[in-house]
Amino acid sequence: MPEEPGDFALVIGINHYPLYGTKGRPLKGAIRDAQMMFEWLTDKTRGGGLPPEHCHLILSSLDTVNPPQPRKDKIDDALTQIWEQAEQARKRGVQPRRFYFYFSGHGQAIGPDDVALCMANWARNREAAALSFRKYLNLVQECLPFGEVVILLDCCRSRKINARAQESELTCPMPRDEAGRTQVFLAYATEFQSEAFEGGLPPLVEDDEPIVHGHFTEALLAALKGGAARPEGGVAASSLWSYLDKVVPRIAKRHQHMQKPRIVPFSVPPGDPGEPVFGTAPRRADVDVKFVFTPKRQGPIKLEGPTLEVICEEETTSADWVKTLPIGSYLLTDQGTGETLSVILQATEGEFRVEF
Repeated sequence: MPEEPGDFALVIGINHYPLYGTKGRPLKGAIRDAQMMFEWLTDKTRGGGLPPEHCHLILSSLDTVNPPQPRKDKIDDALTQIWEQAEQARKRGVQPRRFYFYFSGHGQAIGPDDVALCMANWARNREAAALSFRKYLNLVQECLPFGEVVILLDCCRSRKINARAQESELTCPMPRDEAGRTQVFLAYATEFQSEAFEGGLPPLVEDDEPIVHGHFTEALLAALKGGAARPEGGVAASSLWSYLDKVVPRIAKRHQHMQKPRIVPFSVPPGDPGEPVFGTAPRRADVDVKFVFTPKRQGPIKLEGPTLEVICEEETTSADWVKTLPIGSYLLTDQGTGETLSVILQATEGEFRVEF
């Protein structure tokens, strides 16, 4: 796709929380997820098309655990740079269009419409070492010159403590004239007072460590890379909403978790010519899949597709199934035992094998 010179992003991934409890409370997939989100945003072939200098990536590191980083001031500094870059672009005749904010790390619910995004120095006696998502969103809407704001939060929204969070130090004298017309797409990884989880995928090389992703981000990247794409390419905002709503619970169930995202879509009606579109990824191609059933299967076996449609339902499991299916999310159910298996079909060389 062509470069999107009017788009900007702030991407945050925090694995390291050394002060969170007596032994810390590290995450395994937040940094990788943030890096992969950065790669999609700056991909000019099928992704977001952002100039790399417009996409600010902030990660925690073992080298900065004393004092733990990042902290709030680093986020404000990055927002200051984005604000300045956007104003400079406007002076060059480029209208700022869209701002992406992605966060992967620990979160604590403040209320139904706010969450504390924990910085790396968060601790139970430092409950204010967090960003108020809602106050930061208000700042972006009121002060920064973007017509569209996309917020993606891969963190818990549980309310186990009396969480507190801070607003940005950045301000503007008064809200900009267009602030009330800013379109916002908001996707929480989970519902209010619920947890968000991460889990491992099989490693690419045998004996390597599993590849860990947040369930929400695993679904998000699969959608943006073609799983939710239109026939003409790109992912419409309404399709992204629908895909996340269906696929995140399936991925969670695969790991014996329960997680359902909470999404507030753009107010533009689905199918409207002005509906925002993400990237230009084409709809994924078909994959040859071999389903192998173990002796413990009782059947009948039901296979459901990405939009919960029943693809097939057969009484016998005495023979393997060989099918050609579009890439996406599927669910196998043994209706005799009640067991299920969530399957995310991905592009692969040769046959994709699923054992159930």
